[in-house]
Amino acid sequence: MYCLVAGCWSACSNVPRCLWAPMAVPALFALMNPLRRRGTVLGHLGGGMAILGFTVSGLALAGVQYVVYEASSPGVDRHAVAAFISQATSDPVGAPLVMGHYFIVLGIVLLAVGLLRGRVGYRWAAIALAAPPVVGTLTAWCARRPVR
Repeated sequence: MYCLVAGCWSACSNVPRCLWAPMAVPALFALMNPLRRRGTVLGHLGGGMAILGFTVSGLALAGVQYVVYEASSPGVDRHAVAAFISQATSDPVGAPLVMGHYFIVLGIVLLAVGLLRGRVGYRWAAIALAAPPVVGTLTAWCARRPVR
């Protein structure tokens, strides 16, 4: 019963992502639109990378959620599915999930640098756009380092 509930929750936890993710792509296009002179290349490169990252990681995450949901059905060898999921990020099959998130982070930072160089909007807005990916990456990196 727990696996059925966990599988259902896993499938239902994708609902908030389904609500905001379609709005992220038009928002990135809207941020790339006003770039004209100085930050054009960086902004468009970053926006394209972020859109690619949202698309690839969203599709990969939906696939992983479906695998977890199907693992809750009766008659499935749950140990094999657990072994697959634990190895997925280190094998090439999990590359879209990991690389998509890297593309999102790098793309948003490049887009923010392009907005900052192009002097589009307020400077604090470009810095605020780049801050969450940078802070999140740094905290994740610091959390993985061993304490001495």
